[in-house]
Amino acid sequence: MIELDGSIDQRAAQRILKADDAKQQILALAQTSGLVDFELTELLNGIDQYWADKESRNRYIHDEWFVALRDGGIPATRGLPLRKGSTVVWDNPTTGEVWNLARRFHDHHGLFSYVAYRVRRDREFDAG
Repeated sequence: MIELDGSIDQRAAQRILKADDAKQQILALAQTSGLVDFELTELLNGIDQYWADKESRNRYIHDEWFVALRDGGIPATRGLPLRKGSTVVWDNPTTGEVWNLARRFHDHHGLFSYVAYRVRRDREFDAG
């Protein structure tokens, strides 16, 4: 994110990531990154997928895991609501789903690292 803007520091980036509209702010930064066509589309899609994966990751990390004995002893999760009126979130992720999520985070890292490199390289080229 710091590379996308070029003028924000680590603290400003952290404030953006903690904002309620963090995804929208990052998508806006991506639009002004200088990337075009396929690279911009890939980044925007990557940001969307990252946010969906981040939600799943947070469910797996923070929800309560238990063994569903009635369903043959499969692992399951129960997410307790943080807000009044919210419903409990139930899930029974398979091992494959958890590993696929881990792989996607590896892929996100690769995409975001490449974008940072590309934007940094283009800025250095334009400046020199």
